[in-house]
Amino acid sequence: MTQDLYPVDDILADVEALMHDSIRGSESLLSAATEACLYHLKTGGKRNRARLAIHCGQALNLTKSSQVAAAAVAELLHNASLIHDDLQDHDDTRRGNETVWKKYGADVALCAGDIMISASYAALLHADCRGLLPQCVTLIHRSVCKSIQGQCHDLSYTRYESYTLLDYEKMAEGKSGPLLSLPVELVYQMSGHQSQIEQVREAVYKFAVAYQITDDINDVDQDLRRGETGAAAPNAVIVLRDNGHGEKSDSVASLRVFTLLDEVKRDISTLPGQLSEIFNTYILGLRASLSEDKA
Repeated sequence: MTQDLYPVDDILADVEALMHDSIRGSESLLSAATEACLYHLKTGGKRNRARLAIHCGQALNLTKSSQVAAAAVAELLHNASLIHDDLQDHDDTRRGNETVWKKYGADVALCAGDIMISASYAALLHADCRGLLPQCVTLIHRSVCKSIQGQCHDLSYTRYESYTLLDYEKMAEGKSGPLLSLPVELVYQMSGHQSQIEQVREAVYKFAVAYQITDDINDVDQDLRRGETGAAAPNAVIVLRDNGHGEKSDSVASLRVFTLLDEVKRDISTLPGQLSEIFNTYILGLRASLSEDKA
């Protein structure tokens, strides 16, 4: 039976409410860590993971409650990773505001990220698929573990060690792919398309790498300055320069983005849930951010 379609903005409002309720739990008074979580959510964000869950969920006739639950799970885990990432990278600002660790201290930031991870499991309970909760929990745990593995790879990076573009892509895939793929994986699990989750995962991981390389092209000067202070982080353009591509590194990186995006379009073209149409908006956005004449 086809579910009623609700405006995306209305569902996003429900997602925000569920995230807040899951973070608060049964507390009548906010702890410093809970307050820090709510502060972080108020700083904004595009909620792209929530939008993926909603658009895909509507295309696959998922109930509104399940759409909201999948979206909230993905956003809570993503924002937990941002809080911890800012702490580990010692970044002072995010979205034009003080980062959680800068405003509340490192110890509170660590606890705030942990609360968000725990809250994601509480949010999952609002899905209308109780019989599939074990499988959904398995997907969540896998995504968290893979993203932590990618983060550890990122933190262990030293520019002056041998580091190839392949090494970089494995790191970017592990760090960004799992939590970007999770909302779609959860929707596919909840809607009875479990057999195609692996195909979804492979395609979205490629998109995540393309997205990260695009960010690196735009941030190369900033990352070079950070490297001078000892706070080096993997950047695709810098990795290519270190591997002998010199002034052509930007062009090589751009070409790699276009190749990955073409592969994503091919890989998702046969998947249900209008995934090709949904991702085409994001693909066009990345292409637009890179001038074709760089290639």
